[in-house]
Amino acid sequence: MAASVIFRAQVVGGRTGRLVLAEDRNANAYAVKRYKSEKVETEEGWKHERIWLESLNPDFPPWPLEEDQERYRILAEFIRVL
Repeated sequence: MAASVIFRAQVVGGRTGRLVLAEDRNANAYAVKRYKSEKVETEEGWKHERIWLESLNPDFPPWPLEEDQERYRILAEFIRVL
């Protein structure tokens, strides 16, 4: 039996821990990954120290996100499976 998956475009708000549909523009590949970040407190407030997209399957590597990098793009947020 086939399943349908619902995603919401234009992810807003905090993404940490959410499942997202992401695109690797260099490889022309798409994947569902968990958005993760590590923050540090600075004099100006909280700052992302590291952001990455974690694979749900440990056989696949995470995708590191960098602010100036355009390789990876988050397309939508996972909502549920029907």
